Formats: sequence, structure tokens, C-alpha cells
Amino acid sequence: MDTYELVKTKAAAAKKAAAKLAVTSTAVKNKALLAMAEALLAKQEEILAANALDMERAAAKGMKSSMLDRLKLTAARIEGMADGLRQVANLPDPVGNVLDGKTLANGGALGRNRHHLRSAPQCNCGCGRTVPEIWQCGGA
Repeated sequence: MDTYELVKTKAAAAKKAAAKLAVTSTAVKNKALLAMAEALLAKQEEILAANALDMERAAAKGMKSSMLDRLKLTAARIEGMADGLRQVANLPDPVGNVLDGKTLANGGALGRNRHHLRSAPQCNCGCGRTVPEIWQCGGA
């Protein structure tokens, strides 16, 4: 499998996982974040060894030293990643929060809620375009 196909496969898997994660409880999401933090620390030696190989290959292909520095992992950087995951787990879950709203004259409620990211819905005129492309749609 070439790099393009590998990235495409990983992206498709991430999109599928995101849809499931969006309807997952805050407790489960936080547990996953904390487990990822622990896994980073538990697998630190393996991660550092793989990163060292990546760094060697990148340097051999002529990658600039400034980019190599950004890609280089250290124990401190991995600890920072783990800390970041823990910090996110301690934040309030924004999914479902009401961003704004009002009561209509007829007593109905109108509001905007924050929800998960998802693929853009299709235009309902039948053109098959996604919402960001609707402005181009002659059928709407």
C-alpha cells in the first residue's frame, strides 16, 4: 500500500470513528483521552525508537533542520502530549451546549447548539453537492 492509500484508509477510519465518538458520553470520551495519555507514556520507548528511524530517513532525504526539529520527539515532548490529553479530558464537553437562542412570539424556542463535526450534508435539490458547494448549485 502506498502512502496515499495508507493516508486515505486512515482518514476514512477516522471519519467513521468520529461519527461514533460524537454520540458517545462525556465519561467515555474522557476515559479514552486519559487512556491515550497513559498509552503514550507506556509506549514511550517504542515511540522514541520509531521517531529516531523516521528522523534518520527524513534527514537522508534532505529535510530541512527546522522541520526535523519540529518532528523530533523527546521524553519531554511526549509528556507534554500526555499532559495536553489530560487537560482536554478535564475541560467541559462542548457537544450539546446551547450557543444562543430565543423564545419566539408563538412561544416556540429557536436556538443553536454545538455538535460534533461531521461530513457536510448533501444539497436537497438532488444535485449531489455538499452544503459548502450549494452556492454553485443552479438547482437550489
